[in-house]
Amino acid sequence: MSNRSALLFFYRNSAKESKHDIVQSQKVFDALNDHWIRKLSIEHLDLICYDETIQKGKDFGTRYFNALKDTFDLGYQKVISIGNDTPQLSLEQILKADKLTQKGKMCIGPSYDGGFYLWALHRDDLQYVDFKAINWQTSQVFYQLRNQLKQNGIENYQLKRLIDIDDIRSLRKVYHQLSGQHPLKEILSTGFTFSSDLNLFINTAYFDHHYSSYFFNKGPPELFIASG
Repeated sequence: MSNRSALLFFYRNSAKESKHDIVQSQKVFDALNDHWIRKLSIEHLDLICYDETIQKGKDFGTRYFNALKDTFDLGYQKVISIGNDTPQLSLEQILKADKLTQKGKMCIGPSYDGGFYLWALHRDDLQYVDFKAINWQTSQVFYQLRNQLKQNGIENYQLKRLIDIDDIRSLRKVYHQLSGQHPLKEILSTGFTFSSDLNLFINTAYFDHHYSSYFFNKGPPELFIASG
């Protein structure tokens, strides 16, 4: 397993998210999650999906750290973490991040809201980041992480800045930027049929507050395993 990378996919459970007016049906979330799971079933990456059914930690930074650490504890040396709310993210970018980690480099995909939609790192990189010193779920996340890495002399490659879907405004912007043939175009359009007063549409770029694990390709015997 040491030569393989784990791909952490963070998403919110549709039933929990349906409390928002814009998402009165589970089909929006189910379609998004199904789309990403199919898309991310890459042969040489082990897909690990996290939703909110298991809580590990009292604050967001602790929960995110635990999710990464638990994955490394499975024996992985490299982890790529992403959410399901960045439709413009491509497989090519994920594979590029994987290649960079294979060469010993860290890779970050910054988002326009000040966070990041992708983080690819090595097991040893965790010791150089103080998760408690980062103001998670704010516009300062990417800059604070980048400054910590710079202070510790950690080289990191930055992917193209992309838009996370955090509200109806960003949803519309992403929708109009996607090509007419993009598979997520029709899924996102469903969001326009509901209230425009939504504060949060899908905010899984911040990886939610809770996690549960389903392992695809690799994992302990007691967990669900499917071939990729």
